Amino acid sequence: MPEVQSAPATKDDITEIKLLIGDFKTELKLEIAHMRTDMAQMKGDLKTEIAQMRGELTALISESKADMIKWMFIFWAGQMVITWGFVYLFIKHGA
Repeated sequence: MPEVQSAPATKDDITEIKLLIGDFKTELKLEIAHMRTDMAQMKGDLKTEIAQMRGELTALISESKADMIKWMFIFWAGQMVITWGFVYLFIKHGA
């Protein structure tokens, strides 16, 4: 592999590099600002979605509780009727 020799940097080269670095820093700052704006918007969207899902879940849980109470009432009412029926039969025919 041939050895590459480089010439020393001139004042113009250094000035050009400094300008390129300055431009890069400016572009990087702009991109970071855009990213922060996008992240803030996404954060707001996420909070909205979470609040909406929380509302939907609350409604579903309330509906489930109401159904559960209805079925519990039906079950226990049925149990009472059967128990009273056995007590009635025992008193009338058993004793």
